[in-house]
This record gives sequence, structure tokens and C-alpha cells, in this order.
Amino acid sequence: MAAIDKPKLRNAYKKIKASAEPLVGVGDPAEISQEILDVLAALSGLKPVCVLGRGLDDKGWIANVSDIAATIGLHVAGGPLWDAMPWAATFRGTKLPDWYVDHCRDELAQHRAVYIWRTQAAGSAVQIVNASGGKLSIADEARLLGFPECCVAAFYQRALRYHGATISKLGRYGRNDEKQMRALMEGEGNMSPSTEQEIADLQAAFAIQPAPFGSWNMCDSCIASDAGPSANLSMRYRELAAAVDQEIVAALSS
Repeated sequence: MAAIDKPKLRNAYKKIKASAEPLVGVGDPAEISQEILDVLAALSGLKPVCVLGRGLDDKGWIANVSDIAATIGLHVAGGPLWDAMPWAATFRGTKLPDWYVDHCRDELAQHRAVYIWRTQAAGSAVQIVNASGGKLSIADEARLLGFPECCVAAFYQRALRYHGATISKLGRYGRNDEKQMRALMEGEGNMSPSTEQEIADLQAAFAIQPAPFGSWNMCDSCIASDAGPSANLSMRYRELAAAVDQEIVAALSS
């Protein structure tokens, strides 16, 4: 990250903060502050690409921040949600059914995100990923979003356990009949986990711990370390927040 241009960042912060006024009392203050910090991180060079629409999903907010980003020297483009999920990977010796994978991808394709970046290299990468329908590797997602690769890999491993538990429940409730399993998946019937493995997988899937001052969830190794990739990167985000306004630090420390 280059030397922090405090006046430029503080001016950007005031503009983005003002655009968040309609969310006061509605949105989560910490979530709003984190998204603002992510945009500032893109402006400072700490974060190659910032994503709007995966966290705080408010159309007015996304439109306002996109407009502001374009006026403060950043580039903005809409695109598909990025997905580095290893759909072809085996889970306990088997692969997720093709029809299930297709369903999940179709669901994901219905959503859009906004990507914000500063450098030409980041912009070229965004164009390549968006042209591929949002598909990219775990390593590329970590690099472009500026997240620790170990944490991104852990995110998708938790997702794989979630899908594994879902298939297990569908198979049990649908008697391993694809037609019945599809119907259950497209419906809203309650399929409670009942096996020890299903329960363990779902617990692991939702056992997340956000990084301090960061918009990624930490892997177990980073959670246990005060000097790992997440700790080091979180400190840089905290320093950025402190350089802009202690209000961000307070919001993300509560």
C-alpha cells in the first residue's frame, strides 16, 4: 500500500458516510462501516478490488457508493457474483450431483454485484473474471479481493460441507430419487438434519469468525494466531481506519 493520502481518503469518507444516512437505524452500523472501509481500502491501494452487493444488499446504497467511487478516481463495473467453489471436488469420496451443481449455479447467476478498483491491472482481471461468468480460482479470488488465501480456501471448504449436508438430507427425505430430491430442493419444506455427520457439517459450515477490520471470515489457523495472515492484514486495515476517522475504528471495535 502506498503512503496514505489522508486528505483524499477523509474527503471520500465524508461523501460515502453521507450516502449512508438512509441506512441509519436500518442497517448494521458495523457492516456499513466495514463496507466504507473496503472502498477506502481500494482507494488507498490496500485492496485490489472491492465488491458491493455481497454484504450490504441495499440498491440505493450500492448506487450511491458506485457514483461516489467514480468521482474519486476509482473504476466501477457491474458483473456476476464471483464463485471459486470447487464444484468438481469430491466430498467424502463422492462428487455433488450434476443436477444439484447446475441448480446452485443457476441460483447464483440470478444475482449481480458491483466491482470497484483503482489500477489497470485490477481492471483487466475484473473483466476476465466477469467475462467467464464469475468463475475463478480460489487463489485468484484471494489475490483480487486482497484476502488471505488460507481463509478463502476455508470459506469454500465450509461451503462444501454445507452442500454435502444438504445432499445428505435431500437423499434421505427424497429416498435417493432424483425427481423427489429436486422437488424438495425447489420447495421450502423443512429438512432438519438428523445424522451426526449432517449436524457436524452444518455446524462447521456456519461456524464463522469475521476478521477484525476485515470483510473476510478467518480460517481456524488464523483464528488461533496473533501473528498470522489475518492478524497482519487486519492491523493494516485498522491503521487505515485510524488514519481516516476514529469513528470507523469505534464502529468496528464494538
